Amino acid sequence: MNLRPLGPERPRGDPHAVSGRETASDPVDLAGAGSADGSHGEAPIAPKATPFGAPVARLGRGAEAWIGSAEVAARLNVSRATVYALLKSGQIRHRRVGLQIRVPLSALDAFLE
Repeated sequence: MNLRPLGPERPRGDPHAVSGRETASDPVDLAGAGSADGSHGEAPIAPKATPFGAPVARLGRGAEAWIGSAEVAARLNVSRATVYALLKSGQIRHRRVGLQIRVPLSALDAFLE
């Protein structure tokens, strides 16, 4: 036998009904809002963006490839701790992207020469 109390009851009537009153902050009729000449229905999508408007990073002409510290360590055949020491001493040019370290391939080639 179930002794738990009953859940809350649903409100009666149409939950999507519009109230008959109109206030300044909540007008009932919005059919003509935003339809004036020169107004925009939605924001335009920026070039090189996803349909949701998020920016997209793409390698284009002249863009350089960047690799992480683990790949640098694999290419140099050393540990990641050694790579971090080289980066800290300034022997290899790098950039921080958030919490990640990125090294351009040209900087790795310059270090190997």
